[in-house]
Amino acid sequence: MVKRLQVGLAALALVVAPTLGEDVSAPVGVTVGVPEGFRYRADLKPKPTTVLAFQAKSGEAAILINSIKTSGIGSLDELAKSAQEELGREVTFVTVPAGRLFRFDLEFKDGDPPQSFRERIYMTLHDGRVFQFVLHDEATAFEGHLDSFDAMVAGVRLGQVAQQPPSDPVEPPPADDPPMDPVEPPPADPPSDPVAPPPADPAPTGPQTNLLRKAKLVSFSSEYASDYWAAKNLIDGSTERTQSWASRPGSKPPHRFVFHLARAAALTRAEFEGTGGESGIEGASAKGFRLEVSAVGPGEGFETVLEGNLKAEGGTQGFLLPEATRGEWVRLTLTSNHGNPTLTELAELRLFGPSAPASKAPVVAGAKLRVERLRVSQSENGPAHEGAFAAGSRVWVCFKPRGLSAGPDGKYSIEVDLILEDGEGNTLLTRERVLAHTARLPAPPLSPFVAVFLDLPAKGFPAGTYGVRLAVRDTLSGSSAGSATPFEVE
Repeated sequence: MVKRLQVGLAALALVVAPTLGEDVSAPVGVTVGVPEGFRYRADLKPKPTTVLAFQAKSGEAAILINSIKTSGIGSLDELAKSAQEELGREVTFVTVPAGRLFRFDLEFKDGDPPQSFRERIYMTLHDGRVFQFVLHDEATAFEGHLDSFDAMVAGVRLGQVAQQPPSDPVEPPPADDPPMDPVEPPPADPPSDPVAPPPADPAPTGPQTNLLRKAKLVSFSSEYASDYWAAKNLIDGSTERTQSWASRPGSKPPHRFVFHLARAAALTRAEFEGTGGESGIEGASAKGFRLEVSAVGPGEGFETVLEGNLKAEGGTQGFLLPEATRGEWVRLTLTSNHGNPTLTELAELRLFGPSAPASKAPVVAGAKLRVERLRVSQSENGPAHEGAFAAGSRVWVCFKPRGLSAGPDGKYSIEVDLILEDGEGNTLLTRERVLAHTARLPAPPLSPFVAVFLDLPAKGFPAGTYGVRLAVRDTLSGSSAGSATPFEVE
């Protein structure tokens, strides 16, 4: 069961005095007066959900109105409880002529060097949509715009569309303006158990490949930095901490990512690699998630195929997807973490589907692919090492792939994934496609010899028994094979 917070909701009437300018409307059915001290900006759309935007006539303040079509949220009270649980703070109900809303304030730092910003956010439900009213400004100037913003919200009209006047001719903000990242409305609480829990059924048969390894990141809502803890790290094949993803400090869930697969494909299984958190940022590992697939485009046609919760301790967590899941665009939404008020983290997302058929039929079909003479060594293609490896040393993993197929040009093509496991078989590290190699097959009785390596950290790597597991793929025939061998670290 999901442990829910006890919610105490204050209530007040919103009464404000500043005057408003002429009305502006959005086709989704929201009309407001232009706030005093602001001008309407038709060209300001920081998010796809933004329907109206206003820029302060002086200073950096902006007011955004976002509208998100929703389902599964039955009432404003339910939305408020979900928001309070996600935010970890109390929200306040207000009453205006258009109905009831609730509000909360945020404060965070952003930019380089960091600047302090504040936001006030009102939310309400109307006609199957969440409406979100956001005031974003530098912390030092925030109080000066509150009255105008509150007056605009007090006069909002929902379900009425007025004629929209032309926007004032203003220059767009400079490229180095601090990004405005209003909080997206918290979705309905995720179920206590995943909709598609890890099944007892066997994994899909036939060659499978991680389709996200060749996908492109189309968009994302938050990242810690562009060069480390970046959004692109979610599909880079690495699970090292600095090669994982983390949200911008202070940015609250939900966090969204859209990926474009290299081709429309069937999807059979999803894997999440959690970070498990570390000292000082406990509870940052992602918890609630929703996975959607679209065959239409990056901004439409999405259907939910998987929804649930991830464990706090991290590691690999896999889920089978419903039969007939197919698409070209994938949207991941992280709806919560395990309690950290500042950061959310996720190391890796993998989506598996059948390998693409070979473009050319091999002219020489190999026997069944197999891995032979697998060993760990202190040198490339060296003899098996019987002793323990020292911390900071290089572990060579050597093997012979047998049964490879050859193409019309007499060449084979092979891919290798490397997985490091602890003595109990738990995955510690995954490296996909550490080798992707094409070459001519040697004349029989000779065969290729493959060597990949793993560098052990010089410090902080505990002594004990470990295992290295290889997943080998013949990319011409689509066949695959795997094998594992143990080694010791002193």
